[in-house]
Amino acid sequence: SRNHFDINLQQSHGHDEIGTGRTEGGFDWENRIKPEEPDEYDQTDADVKYTFGARDARGRLVVRDIYMDRDYANHRHDLINGTTRLDRTENEVRTTAYLRVQPKTSVLLEAREKDIDYDKSYHSLLAAGASPVMDSDESRVYVGAEWEATAKTTGSVRFGHMEKDFREPQAVKAPVDDYDMPSWETTITWKPRTYSSFTLNTSRGFVESTSGDAVIDRTDVGLKWKHEWSSLMGSNVFIQRYSDEYKSFSNIARSDVVLRAGAGLTYDMTEWAALSADYVFEDRNSTMNTKDYTRNLLVFGVDFKFD
Repeated sequence: SRNHFDINLQQSHGHDEIGTGRTEGGFDWENRIKPEEPDEYDQTDADVKYTFGARDARGRLVVRDIYMDRDYANHRHDLINGTTRLDRTENEVRTTAYLRVQPKTSVLLEAREKDIDYDKSYHSLLAAGASPVMDSDESRVYVGAEWEATAKTTGSVRFGHMEKDFREPQAVKAPVDDYDMPSWETTITWKPRTYSSFTLNTSRGFVESTSGDAVIDRTDVGLKWKHEWSSLMGSNVFIQRYSDEYKSFSNIARSDVVLRAGAGLTYDMTEWAALSADYVFEDRNSTMNTKDYTRNLLVFGVDFKFD
């Protein structure tokens, strides 16, 4: 009970949506063409977590390693402007110390170190006018608390500082070579009834850019309501707003505000199968007009459960 391992491995094939990354605005600006298909990639994810200390112990230590390897599968013919430059690996190590101060409440101190490495075969093209090397190191330090079922609420709060340093600053033509600013991650769930819950999320962190910018500073806030109308039917409604501040290599000011809202229904047909339907509306308003868009998304799903 004092030693616990969680291991999660995942292999997937995905794509950057048309209108994102190299094709923002619905156009491949680097190659001056309209994209006919999205940029596809193969991705490997691994998440290993070790916990020392029982759940009800006074103190606990959690060490977690999160790894991601992404390799693009198409549009690699142009080494400078194609997807080759987007291949990368990310490895983040998190160390969290918990101290229980109440039966169901713990304070925490957390440190994170993240290495981001892009395809080395691309680095040799700097002299040929390729975009700057994006290799970087990120670090974050948080203090906070986690609690369960206290006055009908469950949640976690983390407040601290984040920093991003580019590993080859002489190659980075950004306004500055490194960035540091406040950071936070907060999730609070309130359950006024056993069958109904409200969850508030808010965060601030770095987002890796696929469009040639140095770094994206994202602030996010969202609210979700989940309700079980019966033993067979449930619903969810959410609204989310996030803002992106682009720290550009070209020193061009850009900021985006994205508003998302949606609703969904689930219906358990049997003990082993459930139907779902979701609608999502998304609107982006950017200081660069070519980046504005609205999107309507309708998704139908079937979930199978096997014991």
